[in-house]
Amino acid sequence: KREEVLDHVLVYGPPGLGKTTILRDIACILSKKTMKNLLICDERNEIFMPDIGIMCDVISFADKKTAFEVGIRAMRPDLLITDEITQEDIPAIKRAIGSGVTTIASAHLKDFNDVKSMQMDIFDKYAVLDSQVIGKLRKILNNNGEIIYKNVD
Repeated sequence: KREEVLDHVLVYGPPGLGKTTILRDIACILSKKTMKNLLICDERNEIFMPDIGIMCDVISFADKKTAFEVGIRAMRPDLLITDEITQEDIPAIKRAIGSGVTTIASAHLKDFNDVKSMQMDIFDKYAVLDSQVIGKLRKILNNNGEIIYKNVD
């Protein structure tokens, strides 16, 4: 059986567009459908929900550097989900990706130029939310900022 490989994804947009809700939904789906070990680094306890899945561990109220280091060492995750990364979190995310942990995160960014300037161009895909409709995906970009999917609704 071929092992399914998931991409490293950054969901971005301005505050209040539903990034955390989308991460919560992704965590729930991946935990239940893939049966991979999932670690949620939930700094402000906003992602976790009680029925997220049996293959899920959560570290809440810890900074990302600490949560990533402890979580990767002790919990052996296949997937890591975290919210609202900043430029200061990039070294920890690079270590997670370098350790073979698929990483899905969100960030408050306006456009792909912000991704580049904040050195967040370490992901495989970038999910851009619609600035007019909460929770609506507008497009997906590759690592070069090229559109690989556009929502035409």
